[in-house]
Formats: sequence, C-alpha cells, structure tokens
Amino acid sequence: PLGESKRGGEVYRLYDVGGQRNERRKWIHLFEGVNAVIFCAAIS
Repeated sequence: PLGESKRGGEVYRLYDVGGQRNERRKWIHLFEGVNAVIFCAAIS
C-alpha cells in the first residue's frame, strides 16, 4: 500500500491502481474483506 492509517479500531489503506485496467488479476485480491471503496479523481 501507498499508506496506512489506524483510527478507532479501523484500518485505512491507500492503493493506486489507476491506469492498470488490463492488470486487474494482479491487484483484485487487495479488495478481499473490504467494506468500502473511495474513488478519487482529478477535476482539472
């Protein structure tokens, strides 16, 4: 992961998977057991 933070018993991890659509099989396992996904995109 690019970063990891723990708050109130929850663990937050940041991954950059942008531009890697053709390599999903390599990173899809990172989403096992995930309760939420937050998407970020530049608007400029």
